[in-house]
Amino acid sequence: AGQGRGMRLALIGLALIGHVSSFLPSPLIGRATPISLRHRAHCRLSMVASKPADGSERKRAPDQKVTLRDIRASEQHLRDTTMGTCIDSIEALFQRCTEEVPSTRIKHESSTLPQDLPGGALIRVGPNPRPESDIKAFFDGDGMIHVCTIPPPERRGEHEMYYSRQWVRGKGFSKEEEEGECLFEGTLVAPEGWPMLTAMYNNVVKAGQPVKDTANTAISSHGGKILARMEQCCPTELSVSTKAEVKTVEAATSLGGSIPYDPLTGGALAAHAKQDTATGESMSFTYNTFPPGVRYDVRTQDGQLAHSTMIGLPCPIMLHDLAITDKYSVLMDLPLTLKPQKAIFNSFPVSFEKDLPSRIGLVPRYGDESGTLWFDIETCVVLHTINAFERGDGTVVVRGFRYLPTGPHSFLCEYNPAFPYEWVLDLKSGKCIQEGYTSSTAGEFPCMHPDYIGKPSKYVYGVSPTGLDGPVTTYSAPRSSTLYGKIVKYDMDAGGVASAYDFPERNFVVSETTVVPKLKASGTKEDECYLLCITSETQGDRRVPYGSKLQVFDGADLSKGPVASVPLPHDVPYGLHSDYVPWDQLTQ
Repeated sequence: AGQGRGMRLALIGLALIGHVSSFLPSPLIGRATPISLRHRAHCRLSMVASKPADGSERKRAPDQKVTLRDIRASEQHLRDTTMGTCIDSIEALFQRCTEEVPSTRIKHESSTLPQDLPGGALIRVGPNPRPESDIKAFFDGDGMIHVCTIPPPERRGEHEMYYSRQWVRGKGFSKEEEEGECLFEGTLVAPEGWPMLTAMYNNVVKAGQPVKDTANTAISSHGGKILARMEQCCPTELSVSTKAEVKTVEAATSLGGSIPYDPLTGGALAAHAKQDTATGESMSFTYNTFPPGVRYDVRTQDGQLAHSTMIGLPCPIMLHDLAITDKYSVLMDLPLTLKPQKAIFNSFPVSFEKDLPSRIGLVPRYGDESGTLWFDIETCVVLHTINAFERGDGTVVVRGFRYLPTGPHSFLCEYNPAFPYEWVLDLKSGKCIQEGYTSSTAGEFPCMHPDYIGKPSKYVYGVSPTGLDGPVTTYSAPRSSTLYGKIVKYDMDAGGVASAYDFPERNFVVSETTVVPKLKASGTKEDECYLLCITSETQGDRRVPYGSKLQVFDGADLSKGPVASVPLPHDVPYGLHSDYVPWDQLTQ
Protein backbone atom coordinates (compact mmCIF):
# COMPACT_ATOMS: atom_id res chain seq x y z
CA ALA A 1 0.00 0.00 0.00
CA GLY A 2 2.84 2.36 0.85
CA GLN A 3 4.48 1.68 -2.51
CA GLY A 4 1.13 2.31 -4.22
CA ARG A 5 0.74 5.68 -2.52
CA GLY A 6 4.32 6.57 -3.41
CA MET A 7 3.76 5.67 -7.05
CA ARG A 8 0.56 7.71 -7.14
CA LEU A 9 2.32 10.74 -5.66
CA ALA A 10 5.14 10.34 -8.15
CA LEU A 11 2.68 10.26 -11.03
CA ILE A 12 0.89 13.32 -9.65
CA GLY A 13 4.20 15.13 -9.31
CA LEU A 14 5.14 14.23 -12.87
CA ALA A 15 1.79 15.43 -14.15
CA LEU A 16 2.13 18.64 -12.16
CA ILE A 17 5.44 19.38 -13.83
CA GLY A 18 3.67 19.03 -17.15
CA HIS A 19 0.86 21.17 -15.80
CA VAL A 20 3.18 23.99 -14.84
CA SER A 21 4.89 24.12 -18.21
CA SER A 22 2.14 23.21 -20.61
CA PHE A 23 -1.34 23.73 -19.20
CA LEU A 24 -0.36 27.38 -19.07
CA PRO A 25 1.46 29.57 -21.59
CA SER A 26 5.22 29.31 -21.52
CA PRO A 27 7.41 32.16 -20.26
CA LEU A 28 10.02 33.85 -22.37
CA ILE A 29 12.82 31.45 -21.52
CA GLY A 30 15.82 32.93 -19.74
CA ARG A 31 14.26 36.31 -18.96
CA ALA A 32 13.96 37.23 -15.28
CA THR A 33 11.21 39.62 -14.29
CA PRO A 34 11.16 41.62 -11.05
CA ILE A 35 7.90 41.35 -9.14
CA SER A 36 6.23 44.51 -7.83
CA LEU A 37 4.17 44.36 -4.64
CA ARG A 38 0.49 45.02 -4.42
CA HIS A 39 -0.98 47.47 -1.97
CA ARG A 40 -4.42 47.95 -0.53
CA ALA A 41 -7.09 49.60 -2.68
CA HIS A 42 -7.52 53.33 -2.10
CA CYS A 43 -11.04 53.64 -3.51
CA ARG A 44 -14.23 52.31 -2.00
CA LEU A 45 -17.05 50.75 -3.93
CA SER A 46 -18.26 52.68 -6.83
CA MET A 47 -21.23 54.81 -6.21
CA VAL A 48 -19.52 57.79 -4.56
CA ALA A 49 -16.93 59.51 -6.69
CA SER A 50 -13.88 61.01 -5.02
CA LYS A 51 -12.51 64.37 -6.10
CA PRO A 52 -9.94 64.58 -8.91
CA ALA A 53 -6.35 65.36 -8.04
CA ASP A 54 -6.89 69.10 -8.63
CA GLY A 55 -9.63 69.18 -5.98
CA SER A 56 -12.39 70.21 -8.38
CA GLU A 57 -15.87 68.71 -8.14
CA ARG A 58 -16.75 65.94 -10.53
CA LYS A 59 -20.29 65.59 -11.83
CA ARG A 60 -22.26 62.63 -10.64
CA ALA A 61 -22.16 59.85 -13.21
CA PRO A 62 -25.29 57.96 -14.25
CA ASP A 63 -23.86 54.75 -12.82
CA GLN A 64 -24.14 56.18 -9.30
CA LYS A 65 -27.86 55.43 -9.49
CA VAL A 66 -27.14 51.70 -9.73
CA THR A 67 -26.19 50.23 -6.36
CA LEU A 68 -24.78 46.89 -5.39
CA ARG A 69 -28.16 46.16 -3.85
CA ASP A 70 -29.75 46.69 -7.29
CA ILE A 71 -27.27 44.25 -8.82
CA ARG A 72 -27.92 41.57 -6.22
CA ALA A 73 -31.68 42.07 -6.56
CA SER A 74 -31.45 41.66 -10.35
CA GLU A 75 -29.42 38.47 -9.95
CA GLN A 76 -31.82 37.08 -7.35
CA HIS A 77 -34.85 37.90 -9.51
CA LEU A 78 -33.33 35.90 -12.37
CA ARG A 79 -32.81 32.93 -10.07
CA ASP A 80 -36.21 33.15 -8.38
CA THR A 81 -38.21 33.42 -11.60
CA THR A 82 -36.44 30.86 -13.79
CA MET A 83 -34.80 28.17 -11.61
CA GLY A 84 -36.54 24.86 -12.20
CA THR A 85 -38.26 26.03 -15.38
CA CYS A 86 -35.69 26.06 -18.18
CA ILE A 87 -33.20 23.22 -17.68
CA ASP A 88 -34.58 21.34 -20.72
CA SER A 89 -33.75 24.23 -23.05
CA ILE A 90 -30.28 24.58 -21.54
CA GLU A 91 -29.62 20.86 -22.07
CA ALA A 92 -30.90 21.17 -25.65
CA LEU A 93 -28.45 23.95 -26.47
CA PHE A 94 -25.53 22.02 -24.93
CA GLN A 95 -26.21 18.92 -27.05
CA ARG A 96 -23.16 18.43 -29.29
CA CYS A 97 -23.22 18.20 -33.07
CA THR A 98 -22.29 14.65 -34.06
CA GLU A 99 -21.02 15.30 -37.57
CA GLU A 100 -19.55 17.93 -39.84
CA VAL A 101 -21.55 19.65 -42.57
CA PRO A 102 -19.85 20.50 -45.88
CA SER A 103 -20.54 23.68 -47.79
CA THR A 104 -24.34 23.89 -48.10
CA ARG A 105 -26.38 26.51 -49.91
CA ILE A 106 -28.65 28.56 -47.67
CA LYS A 107 -32.12 28.67 -49.20
CA HIS A 108 -32.67 32.37 -48.73
CA GLU A 109 -32.65 35.15 -51.28
CA SER A 110 -29.51 37.14 -50.46
CA SER A 111 -31.03 40.11 -52.29
CA THR A 112 -33.41 40.57 -49.33
CA LEU A 113 -30.50 41.48 -47.07
CA PRO A 114 -29.76 45.18 -46.40
CA GLN A 115 -27.92 46.77 -49.30
CA ASP A 116 -25.45 48.46 -46.96
CA LEU A 117 -24.49 45.18 -45.23
CA PRO A 118 -20.96 44.34 -46.44
CA GLY A 119 -20.15 40.92 -47.82
CA GLY A 120 -18.17 38.51 -45.67
CA ALA A 121 -18.32 35.46 -43.45
CA LEU A 122 -19.65 35.20 -39.92
CA ILE A 123 -17.39 32.61 -38.27
CA ARG A 124 -18.29 31.24 -34.86
CA VAL A 125 -16.28 28.80 -32.77
CA GLY A 126 -17.16 26.86 -29.65
CA PRO A 127 -16.49 23.60 -27.78
CA ASN A 128 -18.10 20.55 -29.41
CA PRO A 129 -16.63 17.20 -28.32
CA ARG A 130 -16.57 14.44 -30.91
CA PRO A 131 -19.46 12.01 -30.36
CA GLU A 132 -17.21 9.13 -29.36
CA SER A 133 -15.28 11.14 -26.74
CA ASP A 134 -15.99 11.00 -23.02
CA ILE A 135 -15.31 14.68 -22.35
CA LYS A 136 -16.97 15.74 -19.09
CA ALA A 137 -16.46 19.55 -19.13
CA PHE A 138 -17.90 21.80 -21.83
CA PHE A 139 -14.74 23.90 -22.19
CA ASP A 140 -12.67 20.77 -22.93
CA GLY A 141 -14.61 20.11 -26.14
CA ASP A 142 -12.95 20.16 -29.55
CA GLY A 143 -13.36 23.48 -31.30
CA MET A 144 -16.03 23.49 -34.00
CA ILE A 145 -16.35 26.23 -36.61
CA HIS A 146 -19.76 27.34 -37.93
CA VAL A 147 -19.63 29.59 -41.01
CA CYS A 148 -22.30 31.68 -42.75
CA THR A 149 -21.21 33.58 -45.86
CA ILE A 150 -22.93 36.69 -47.22
CA PRO A 151 -22.06 37.97 -50.73
CA PRO A 152 -21.42 41.70 -51.26
CA PRO A 153 -24.51 43.69 -52.35
CA GLU A 154 -23.26 44.04 -55.93
CA ARG A 155 -22.80 40.25 -56.25
CA ARG A 156 -25.94 38.98 -54.58
CA GLY A 157 -27.55 38.20 -57.91
CA GLU A 158 -24.76 35.82 -58.88
CA HIS A 159 -23.59 34.48 -55.49
CA GLU A 160 -25.57 32.48 -52.95
CA MET A 161 -25.27 32.35 -49.17
CA TYR A 162 -23.58 29.25 -47.74
CA TYR A 163 -23.28 27.46 -44.39
CA SER A 164 -20.87 24.83 -43.09
CA ARG A 165 -19.52 23.43 -39.85
CA GLN A 166 -16.23 21.66 -39.21
CA TRP A 167 -14.04 20.69 -36.30
CA VAL A 168 -10.83 22.65 -35.81
CA ARG A 169 -8.09 20.25 -36.79
CA GLY A 170 -5.44 21.10 -34.25
CA LYS A 171 -2.43 18.97 -33.50
CA GLY A 172 -4.27 16.82 -30.96
CA PHE A 173 -7.34 16.34 -33.12
CA SER A 174 -5.16 15.23 -36.04
CA LYS A 175 -3.41 12.67 -33.83
CA GLU A 176 -6.78 11.18 -32.92
CA GLU A 177 -7.86 11.06 -36.57
CA GLU A 178 -4.66 9.23 -37.49
CA GLU A 179 -5.08 6.71 -34.66
CA GLY A 180 -8.81 6.30 -35.24
CA GLU A 181 -9.62 6.72 -31.55
CA CYS A 182 -9.95 9.35 -28.83
CA LEU A 183 -6.63 9.85 -27.06
CA PHE A 184 -7.28 12.82 -24.79
CA GLU A 185 -9.10 13.22 -21.50
CA GLY A 186 -10.46 16.60 -20.41
CA THR A 187 -8.51 18.69 -17.90
CA LEU A 188 -10.92 21.54 -17.05
CA VAL A 189 -12.77 19.43 -14.50
CA ALA A 190 -13.27 21.93 -11.66
CA PRO A 191 -13.56 22.00 -8.70
CA GLU A 192 -11.23 19.03 -8.03
CA GLY A 193 -7.55 18.85 -8.91
CA TRP A 194 -6.64 15.16 -8.91
CA PRO A 195 -8.86 14.27 -11.90
CA MET A 196 -7.09 17.01 -13.84
CA LEU A 197 -3.65 15.67 -12.92
CA THR A 198 -4.68 12.13 -13.78
CA ALA A 199 -6.02 13.27 -17.14
CA MET A 200 -2.83 15.17 -17.94
CA TYR A 201 -0.67 12.15 -17.11
CA ASN A 202 -2.84 9.87 -19.25
CA ASN A 203 -2.73 12.39 -22.10
CA VAL A 204 1.07 12.40 -22.03
CA VAL A 205 1.15 8.59 -22.12
CA LYS A 206 -1.46 8.21 -24.87
CA ALA A 207 -0.95 11.30 -27.02
CA GLY A 208 2.41 12.79 -26.09
CA GLN A 209 0.96 16.10 -24.89
CA PRO A 210 -0.72 16.82 -21.53
CA VAL A 211 -3.39 19.20 -22.83
CA LYS A 212 -5.25 19.08 -26.13
CA ASP A 213 -4.95 22.15 -28.36
CA THR A 214 -8.70 22.50 -28.92
CA ALA A 215 -8.61 26.12 -30.17
CA ASN A 216 -12.27 26.30 -29.15
CA THR A 217 -12.60 29.79 -27.69
CA ALA A 218 -12.23 32.68 -30.12
CA ILE A 219 -11.78 33.66 -33.77
CA SER A 220 -9.57 36.49 -34.92
CA SER A 221 -8.73 37.96 -38.30
CA HIS A 222 -5.60 40.09 -38.55
CA GLY A 223 -2.63 40.42 -40.86
CA GLY A 224 -4.27 38.24 -43.50
CA LYS A 225 -4.65 35.28 -41.12
CA ILE A 226 -7.80 33.72 -39.65
CA LEU A 227 -6.98 32.10 -36.31
CA ALA A 228 -8.93 29.77 -34.02
CA ARG A 229 -7.62 30.52 -30.52
CA MET A 230 -7.56 29.26 -26.94
CA GLU A 231 -5.32 30.40 -24.06
CA GLN A 232 -3.62 27.05 -23.45
CA CYS A 233 -2.21 26.44 -26.90
CA CYS A 234 -0.89 27.85 -30.12
CA PRO A 235 -3.67 28.90 -32.51
CA THR A 236 -4.74 26.99 -35.60
CA GLU A 237 -4.71 28.99 -38.83
CA LEU A 238 -7.71 28.49 -41.13
CA SER A 239 -8.83 29.53 -44.56
CA VAL A 240 -12.51 30.12 -45.36
CA SER A 241 -13.95 30.34 -48.85
CA THR A 242 -16.85 32.35 -50.24
CA LYS A 243 -18.80 29.07 -50.19
CA ALA A 244 -18.06 28.51 -46.48
CA GLU A 245 -15.45 25.82 -47.13
CA VAL A 246 -13.04 25.61 -44.17
CA LYS A 247 -9.48 24.33 -44.48
CA THR A 248 -6.65 24.05 -41.99
CA VAL A 249 -3.64 26.09 -43.11
CA GLU A 250 -1.43 25.24 -40.12
CA ALA A 251 -2.26 23.49 -36.87
CA ALA A 252 -0.65 24.82 -33.69
CA THR A 253 1.07 27.60 -35.61
CA SER A 254 3.80 29.64 -33.94
CA LEU A 255 3.07 32.50 -36.37
CA GLY A 256 6.48 32.37 -37.96
CA GLY A 257 8.29 31.64 -34.71
CA SER A 258 6.87 34.71 -32.93
CA ILE A 259 5.17 32.62 -30.21
CA PRO A 260 7.80 31.44 -27.68
CA TYR A 261 8.38 27.71 -27.92
CA ASP A 262 7.46 25.32 -25.13
CA PRO A 263 8.78 21.74 -25.35
CA LEU A 264 5.44 20.21 -24.33
CA THR A 265 2.77 22.39 -25.96
CA GLY A 266 4.66 24.37 -28.56
CA GLY A 267 3.63 27.64 -26.90
CA ALA A 268 0.47 29.66 -26.38
CA LEU A 269 -1.31 32.81 -27.51
CA ALA A 270 -4.03 34.76 -25.71
CA ALA A 271 -7.65 34.03 -26.64
CA HIS A 272 -8.32 37.71 -27.31
CA ALA A 273 -6.46 40.56 -28.95
CA LYS A 274 -7.57 44.15 -29.54
CA GLN A 275 -7.01 45.92 -32.85
CA ASP A 276 -6.47 49.64 -33.32
CA THR A 277 -8.18 50.41 -36.64
CA ALA A 278 -6.28 53.70 -36.95
CA THR A 279 -2.84 52.03 -36.96
CA GLY A 280 -3.74 48.43 -37.81
CA GLU A 281 -1.81 47.21 -34.75
CA SER A 282 -3.03 44.31 -32.62
CA MET A 283 -2.26 43.94 -28.89
CA SER A 284 -2.60 40.94 -26.56
CA PHE A 285 -1.64 39.66 -23.08
CA THR A 286 -0.80 35.95 -22.68
CA TYR A 287 -0.61 34.80 -19.06
CA ASN A 288 2.22 32.81 -17.41
CA THR A 289 2.58 31.00 -14.10
CA PHE A 290 6.37 30.80 -13.67
CA PRO A 291 7.39 33.53 -13.38
CA PRO A 292 3.91 34.91 -12.63
CA GLY A 293 3.02 37.53 -15.18
CA VAL A 294 1.90 38.13 -18.76
CA ARG A 295 3.60 38.28 -22.11
CA TYR A 296 2.64 41.52 -23.83
CA ASP A 297 2.71 41.39 -27.65
CA VAL A 298 2.18 44.11 -30.24
CA ARG A 299 1.75 43.08 -33.86
CA THR A 300 1.85 45.33 -36.90
CA GLN A 301 -0.90 45.65 -39.47
CA ASP A 302 0.57 42.78 -41.49
CA GLY A 303 0.69 40.51 -38.40
CA GLN A 304 4.43 40.75 -37.72
CA LEU A 305 5.56 40.83 -34.09
CA ALA A 306 6.83 44.36 -33.40
CA HIS A 307 7.15 44.28 -29.62
CA SER A 308 7.13 41.59 -26.91
CA THR A 309 7.93 41.90 -23.22
CA MET A 310 7.18 40.17 -19.92
CA ILE A 311 5.26 42.06 -17.24
CA GLY A 312 5.63 40.51 -13.81
CA LEU A 313 2.67 40.08 -11.44
CA PRO A 314 2.63 39.26 -7.71
CA CYS A 315 0.46 36.20 -8.31
CA PRO A 316 -0.31 34.07 -11.39
CA ILE A 317 -3.76 34.86 -12.76
CA MET A 318 -6.12 33.65 -15.47
CA LEU A 319 -6.49 36.59 -17.89
CA HIS A 320 -8.90 36.32 -20.81
CA ASP A 321 -9.20 39.80 -22.37
CA LEU A 322 -7.76 43.31 -22.47
CA ALA A 323 -8.69 46.82 -23.56
CA ILE A 324 -6.68 49.46 -25.38
CA THR A 325 -6.55 53.25 -25.68
CA ASP A 326 -4.58 55.41 -28.10
CA LYS A 327 -1.56 55.23 -25.77
CA TYR A 328 -2.07 52.25 -23.47
CA SER A 329 -2.97 48.59 -23.28
CA VAL A 330 -5.15 47.88 -20.25
CA LEU A 331 -4.11 44.94 -18.03
CA MET A 332 -6.75 43.65 -15.59
CA ASP A 333 -4.77 42.15 -12.69
CA LEU A 334 -7.67 40.55 -10.79
CA PRO A 335 -7.72 37.70 -8.24
CA LEU A 336 -8.95 34.91 -10.49
CA THR A 337 -5.75 33.13 -9.55
CA LEU A 338 -4.07 30.19 -11.23
CA LYS A 339 -1.92 28.19 -8.80
CA PRO A 340 -0.85 24.74 -10.10
CA GLN A 341 0.30 23.58 -6.66
CA LYS A 342 -3.33 23.48 -5.49
CA ALA A 343 -3.91 20.42 -7.67
CA ILE A 344 -1.72 18.30 -5.38
CA PHE A 345 -4.30 18.88 -2.65
CA ASN A 346 -7.20 18.00 -4.98
CA SER A 347 -8.23 21.60 -5.56
CA PHE A 348 -8.62 23.01 -9.06
CA PRO A 349 -5.81 25.53 -9.80
CA VAL A 350 -8.15 28.34 -10.94
CA SER A 351 -10.10 30.02 -8.15
CA PHE A 352 -11.45 33.40 -7.09
CA GLU A 353 -9.54 34.66 -4.04
CA LYS A 354 -11.74 37.50 -2.85
CA ASP A 355 -9.34 38.66 -0.14
CA LEU A 356 -6.60 39.49 -2.63
CA PRO A 357 -6.46 43.05 -4.02
CA SER A 358 -7.40 43.96 -7.58
CA ARG A 359 -5.76 46.52 -9.82
CA ILE A 360 -5.71 47.86 -13.37
CA GLY A 361 -2.45 48.40 -15.21
CA LEU A 362 -1.89 50.88 -18.05
CA VAL A 363 0.96 49.60 -20.23
CA PRO A 364 2.31 52.10 -22.80
CA ARG A 365 1.71 50.81 -26.34
CA TYR A 366 5.39 49.94 -26.83
CA GLY A 367 6.23 49.97 -23.13
CA ASP A 368 7.31 47.43 -20.53
CA GLU A 369 6.94 46.63 -16.84
CA SER A 370 8.92 49.65 -15.68
CA GLY A 371 6.59 52.09 -17.44
CA THR A 372 3.33 50.42 -16.36
CA LEU A 373 0.97 52.54 -14.23
CA TRP A 374 -1.06 50.71 -11.58
CA PHE A 375 -4.43 51.66 -10.05
CA ASP A 376 -6.04 49.75 -7.17
CA ILE A 377 -9.74 48.96 -7.53
CA GLU A 378 -12.41 47.02 -5.67
CA THR A 379 -12.03 43.23 -5.86
CA CYS A 380 -13.90 41.56 -8.73
CA VAL A 381 -13.52 39.42 -11.84
CA VAL A 382 -13.75 40.67 -15.43
CA LEU A 383 -13.75 38.14 -18.24
CA HIS A 384 -14.51 40.58 -21.05
CA THR A 385 -13.69 44.25 -21.26
CA ILE A 386 -15.98 46.67 -23.08
CA ASN A 387 -13.67 49.54 -24.02
CA ALA A 388 -11.17 52.05 -22.68
CA PHE A 389 -10.23 55.58 -23.72
CA GLU A 390 -8.37 58.68 -22.60
CA ARG A 391 -10.07 61.94 -21.65
CA GLY A 392 -8.75 65.46 -22.02
CA ASP A 393 -8.87 65.97 -18.24
CA GLY A 394 -6.03 63.52 -17.58
CA THR A 395 -8.20 60.49 -16.79
CA VAL A 396 -8.57 57.12 -18.45
CA VAL A 397 -11.96 55.39 -18.55
CA VAL A 398 -12.05 51.59 -18.48
CA ARG A 399 -15.28 49.62 -18.97
CA GLY A 400 -16.08 45.93 -18.68
CA PHE A 401 -18.58 43.32 -17.53
CA ARG A 402 -17.94 42.83 -13.81
CA TYR A 403 -18.51 39.61 -11.88
CA LEU A 404 -18.70 39.10 -8.13
CA PRO A 405 -18.38 35.30 -7.76
CA THR A 406 -20.16 33.82 -4.75
CA GLY A 407 -17.39 31.32 -3.96
CA PRO A 408 -13.85 30.31 -4.94
CA HIS A 409 -14.99 27.87 -7.65
CA SER A 410 -18.43 29.25 -8.44
CA PHE A 411 -17.03 31.16 -11.37
CA LEU A 412 -16.17 27.90 -13.15
CA CYS A 413 -18.87 25.59 -11.83
CA GLU A 414 -21.92 27.78 -11.30
CA TYR A 415 -23.28 30.64 -13.36
CA ASN A 416 -22.85 34.14 -11.96
CA PRO A 417 -24.20 37.10 -13.95
CA ALA A 418 -22.02 40.04 -14.95
CA PHE A 419 -23.04 43.69 -15.23
CA PRO A 420 -21.58 46.66 -17.17
CA TYR A 421 -19.18 48.65 -15.03
CA GLU A 422 -16.90 51.67 -15.34
CA TRP A 423 -13.62 52.68 -13.68
CA VAL A 424 -12.14 56.21 -13.94
CA LEU A 425 -8.35 56.30 -13.47
CA ASP A 426 -6.64 59.59 -12.65
CA LEU A 427 -3.15 59.71 -14.14
CA LYS A 428 -2.05 62.60 -11.93
CA SER A 429 -2.87 61.04 -8.56
CA GLY A 430 -2.34 57.43 -9.63
CA LYS A 431 -5.69 56.45 -8.15
CA CYS A 432 -9.02 55.13 -9.33
CA ILE A 433 -11.24 58.10 -8.47
CA GLN A 434 -14.57 56.59 -9.47
CA GLU A 435 -15.99 53.17 -10.20
CA GLY A 436 -19.51 51.85 -10.50
CA TYR A 437 -22.21 50.01 -12.40
CA THR A 438 -23.85 51.60 -15.40
CA SER A 439 -26.86 49.26 -15.60
CA SER A 440 -28.62 46.63 -13.53
CA THR A 441 -29.33 44.61 -16.70
CA ALA A 442 -26.99 41.64 -16.76
CA GLY A 443 -25.05 40.89 -19.92
CA GLU A 444 -21.97 39.35 -21.50
CA PHE A 445 -20.01 38.99 -24.76
CA PRO A 446 -19.67 42.75 -25.41
CA CYS A 447 -19.08 44.05 -28.92
CA MET A 448 -18.94 47.52 -30.42
CA HIS A 449 -18.12 49.41 -33.60
CA PRO A 450 -14.46 48.55 -34.36
CA ASP A 451 -13.56 52.15 -35.25
CA TYR A 452 -14.39 53.20 -31.66
CA ILE A 453 -12.21 50.64 -29.91
CA GLY A 454 -9.78 52.61 -27.76
CA LYS A 455 -11.68 55.85 -28.47
CA PRO A 456 -14.43 57.69 -26.54
CA SER A 457 -17.56 55.62 -27.08
CA LYS A 458 -21.16 55.59 -25.97
CA TYR A 459 -22.70 52.24 -26.94
CA VAL A 460 -21.91 48.59 -26.45
CA TYR A 461 -23.95 45.56 -27.50
CA GLY A 462 -24.26 42.26 -25.71
CA VAL A 463 -26.43 39.27 -24.87
CA SER A 464 -28.53 39.26 -21.72
CA PRO A 465 -29.58 36.22 -19.63
CA THR A 466 -33.28 35.44 -19.43
CA GLY A 467 -33.06 32.06 -17.71
CA LEU A 468 -30.87 30.25 -15.18
CA ASP A 469 -31.14 26.62 -14.16
CA GLY A 470 -29.32 23.45 -13.22
CA PRO A 471 -27.95 20.92 -12.68
CA VAL A 472 -26.70 20.42 -16.23
CA THR A 473 -26.34 16.70 -17.03
CA THR A 474 -24.82 16.97 -20.51
CA TYR A 475 -21.55 18.05 -18.89
CA SER A 476 -20.17 17.87 -15.36
CA ALA A 477 -19.03 21.49 -15.65
CA PRO A 478 -20.65 23.93 -15.65
CA ARG A 479 -23.18 22.56 -13.16
CA SER A 480 -25.62 25.38 -13.84
CA SER A 481 -25.95 27.61 -16.86
CA THR A 482 -28.07 30.27 -18.50
CA LEU A 483 -30.28 31.02 -21.48
CA TYR A 484 -29.66 34.16 -23.51
CA GLY A 485 -33.03 35.17 -24.90
CA LYS A 486 -32.31 38.87 -25.26
CA ILE A 487 -29.84 41.21 -26.95
CA VAL A 488 -29.11 44.62 -25.49
CA LYS A 489 -27.67 47.96 -26.54
CA TYR A 490 -26.22 49.65 -23.46
CA ASP A 491 -25.77 53.43 -23.20
CA MET A 492 -22.55 53.64 -21.21
CA ASP A 493 -22.66 57.45 -20.96
CA ALA A 494 -26.26 57.99 -19.87
CA GLY A 495 -26.49 54.66 -18.09
CA GLY A 496 -29.03 51.90 -18.57
CA VAL A 497 -30.28 50.29 -21.77
CA ALA A 498 -30.75 52.28 -24.99
CA SER A 499 -32.71 49.52 -26.75
CA ALA A 500 -33.21 45.77 -26.53
CA TYR A 501 -34.95 42.88 -28.22
CA ASP A 502 -36.48 39.78 -26.63
CA PHE A 503 -36.54 36.77 -28.94
CA PRO A 504 -39.71 34.70 -29.24
CA GLU A 505 -40.33 31.98 -26.68
CA ARG A 506 -37.92 29.01 -26.89
CA ASN A 507 -35.56 30.92 -29.20
CA PHE A 508 -32.13 31.69 -27.75
CA VAL A 509 -28.85 33.28 -28.78
CA VAL A 510 -26.10 30.68 -29.24
CA SER A 511 -23.30 32.98 -30.39
CA GLU A 512 -21.97 36.31 -29.30
CA THR A 513 -23.29 39.30 -31.21
CA THR A 514 -20.93 40.65 -33.87
CA VAL A 515 -20.85 44.25 -35.11
CA VAL A 516 -20.49 44.90 -38.85
CA PRO A 517 -20.14 48.59 -39.85
CA LYS A 518 -22.52 49.75 -42.59
CA LEU A 519 -21.28 50.53 -46.08
CA LYS A 520 -21.10 54.22 -46.95
CA ALA A 521 -21.86 55.23 -43.37
CA SER A 522 -21.21 58.82 -42.33
CA GLY A 523 -18.56 57.71 -39.85
CA THR A 524 -19.91 60.06 -37.20
CA LYS A 525 -22.24 57.65 -35.40
CA GLU A 526 -21.00 54.52 -33.68
CA ASP A 527 -24.36 52.78 -34.05
CA GLU A 528 -24.24 53.00 -37.86
CA CYS A 529 -23.76 49.27 -37.96
CA TYR A 530 -25.48 45.91 -38.13
CA LEU A 531 -25.53 43.38 -35.35
CA LEU A 532 -25.27 39.70 -36.35
CA CYS A 533 -25.94 36.66 -34.18
CA ILE A 534 -27.19 33.08 -34.45
CA THR A 535 -30.28 31.84 -32.60
CA SER A 536 -31.61 28.32 -32.09
CA GLU A 537 -35.08 27.08 -31.15
CA THR A 538 -35.65 24.37 -28.57
CA GLN A 539 -38.44 21.87 -27.95
CA GLY A 540 -38.12 19.91 -24.73
CA ASP A 541 -34.50 18.90 -24.26
CA ARG A 542 -33.68 18.94 -27.98
CA ARG A 543 -33.02 21.63 -30.56
CA VAL A 544 -35.62 21.98 -33.28
CA PRO A 545 -34.23 20.67 -36.59
CA TYR A 546 -33.76 23.57 -38.99
CA GLY A 547 -34.63 25.90 -36.09
CA SER A 548 -31.44 27.96 -36.20
CA LYS A 549 -31.30 31.37 -37.85
CA LEU A 550 -28.80 34.03 -38.75
CA GLN A 551 -30.28 37.22 -37.31
CA VAL A 552 -29.41 40.70 -38.60
CA PHE A 553 -30.32 43.80 -36.57
CA ASP A 554 -29.88 47.50 -37.24
CA GLY A 555 -27.58 48.78 -34.50
CA ALA A 556 -29.50 52.06 -34.27
CA ASP A 557 -32.54 50.43 -32.64
CA LEU A 558 -32.67 46.78 -31.61
CA SER A 559 -36.27 47.02 -30.42
CA LYS A 560 -37.53 47.07 -34.02
CA GLY A 561 -36.51 43.43 -34.38
CA PRO A 562 -34.33 41.80 -37.03
CA VAL A 563 -34.12 43.44 -40.45
CA ALA A 564 -33.31 39.97 -41.81
CA SER A 565 -33.82 36.50 -40.37
CA VAL A 566 -32.12 33.78 -42.40
CA PRO A 567 -33.02 30.11 -41.71
CA LEU A 568 -29.93 27.90 -41.62
CA PRO A 569 -29.85 24.39 -43.12
CA HIS A 570 -28.68 22.84 -39.82
CA ASP A 571 -29.18 23.55 -36.13
CA VAL A 572 -26.45 25.23 -34.09
CA PRO A 573 -25.59 24.50 -30.42
CA TYR A 574 -24.09 26.75 -27.77
CA GLY A 575 -20.73 28.26 -28.67
CA LEU A 576 -18.45 31.12 -27.72
CA HIS A 577 -16.88 33.87 -29.81
CA SER A 578 -17.25 34.93 -33.43
CA ASP A 579 -15.80 37.31 -36.00
CA TYR A 580 -16.91 38.75 -39.33
CA VAL A 581 -14.26 38.32 -42.01
CA PRO A 582 -14.57 40.65 -45.05
CA TRP A 583 -15.38 39.11 -48.43
CA ASP A 584 -12.02 40.02 -49.98
CA GLN A 585 -10.23 37.99 -47.30
CA LEU A 586 -12.11 34.82 -48.23
CA THR A 587 -10.73 32.35 -50.74
CA GLN A 588 -12.65 31.78 -53.97
